[in-house]
Amino acid sequence: MKRLLTILLCMVLISGCGAQTREVFAPQASPAPTVSPAPSPIRSAQPAPPLSPLPTAASPTPAAAATPDTAPASEASQTQTVSIAITGPTENDIILAPTSVDYREGQTVFEVLLAVTRENNIQTDFSGNNKTAYVKGINNLYEFDMGGTSGWLYSVNGAYPKISCGAYMLKSGDSIQFEYTTEVKAP
Repeated sequence: MKRLLTILLCMVLISGCGAQTREVFAPQASPAPTVSPAPSPIRSAQPAPPLSPLPTAASPTPAAAATPDTAPASEASQTQTVSIAITGPTENDIILAPTSVDYREGQTVFEVLLAVTRENNIQTDFSGNNKTAYVKGINNLYEFDMGGTSGWLYSVNGAYPKISCGAYMLKSGDSIQFEYTTEVKAP
């Protein structure tokens, strides 16, 4: 009985204590390999409908809320976009051509990266989340693959922020660039 309790305690400690968050997104393998053109960077003609707030006592019920077809013109004009591109070690290594995407106010660079890579079946590996998010690999190209100073950097509007991409809040019109570098960039 004592041995069983010891084993159970070890299993609990191993599975729950001190485990570092690590997530990997990898696209599902298709049943048969096919050759297809690169994903189109063109945005869908119809943007996704805006998120509705949760009903409160003072707000209308969901049945009475405006639908995308009946939304006021002011809501339709509030669609906000950012652009994102991903390049490998050279300018010719284009993983994702500049792509315009819709975004929500308060969304971070990291959230846009994950959404776009999932949508385009681009493998992404990261650790941490929110303000501690760290991109380890994109498209199976990882930090240190090309030397001790190689890895993924991001810039917004040409500037390299000194915070995690999970902490950088976007504004409409921002241009995000993820690039694989083989040398340290000076600020």
